[in-house]
Amino acid sequence: MTTYAVTERLWPAVHALRDDVLALRLQAVEDRPHDEPNKLVEDVGAAAESLAGWAEEALDAAARAVSAADPPTDIASLHAALDSCGVAVHRFAETLQGELAATTRIDELTALASEGGREVRAWIGAIKQALDNVQERREVVQTALTLCWRELAERAVSRFPEPSESGRT
Repeated sequence: MTTYAVTERLWPAVHALRDDVLALRLQAVEDRPHDEPNKLVEDVGAAAESLAGWAEEALDAAARAVSAADPPTDIASLHAALDSCGVAVHRFAETLQGELAATTRIDELTALASEGGREVRAWIGAIKQALDNVQERREVVQTALTLCWRELAERAVSRFPEPSESGRT
């Protein structure tokens, strides 16, 4: 596969992640239950906002990677863009796991659902579904990033001749 082809897979994967995060943010912030103030509901909204920021950074970096991979490939710019995308995706994953998808947070949401009314239960169900979607998309993005790095490494290795058998000790 070419460098351009693998980066062409990265951008739509990150774009889909961003779209899923925006759906999560919509649920967490705009559609949150308003009947009673709740710190957990506010924390979920803040975490969704943070995820949206990391997703935007990753999307911007993925777009730069596609541009750098367009022939003739600018390897230095491609490397920098993939690195930026990887950092944003890593921070995204840390935020997702630490603030939303951790077992303790899911347990807190489940407890709130059992205590709350119909609106709260529906909101929590939507949040959990959105979190499942976001986690699946993050895995797709991570795979796409790995393929990009693999292609870049193969390209670098192909520039150097294989050592001869007689040169080994």
